[in-house]
Amino acid sequence: MKKEELNELRHRLNHGKDGYIAFHKFVFEKITEEEVIVSLNPTKDLLNPLGLLHGGALFGLADTAAGILCRAAGRPSVTLKGSLDYLQGVGLQKIYAKAKFLNETYRTSVLEVRIEDEEGHLYNHGVFNYYRYQEKKNNKKETTKN
Repeated sequence: MKKEELNELRHRLNHGKDGYIAFHKFVFEKITEEEVIVSLNPTKDLLNPLGLLHGGALFGLADTAAGILCRAAGRPSVTLKGSLDYLQGVGLQKIYAKAKFLNETYRTSVLEVRIEDEEGHLYNHGVFNYYRYQEKKNNKKETTKN
């Protein structure tokens, strides 16, 4: 994507009112074709019973960062598999998911995601596999006849 398109994408993601990204209040700090950085300022409603950020919220943050990187690089993709290591519990401090490509083939991409705090302390490390799909040229829906 061109720089203007990346800026437009970042603006749309940061100012959207609906959907998963808006619900969790993810903020896209940086979007390039090589790296995406997404921040989260957790709120109490995202904590688990132990008072730590819920693992599902962390996984969603990591998966979102990786998926948007695929999109920013011009490779619309869907998640095939994701793995996230929970190295240390996260409280209510601001965190950053940093996604980068590790490997690409014609149809798949493998990305690394690191979740860190502002000082660079690593809380989570993940590897995500994505399948690159081809967008249809026409908008006609396929139907089957009974």
